[in-house]
Amino acid sequence: MPDSLIELIWDCTEFDRFSRPNSNEVLNRIQNIREQTGNKKIVNEKKR
Repeated sequence: MPDSLIELIWDCTEFDRFSRPNSNEVLNRIQNIREQTGNKKIVNEKKR
């Protein structure tokens, strides 16, 4: 999977988190994708 696609997934997740806080199903699905891709941005998550 190309890094640009992973970046796009993360960007969509950030947008989703602020625009639609109740979209847990979408966030859970994307979280599964993050785990499969190795949590490339886990450091950014810990800053919040």
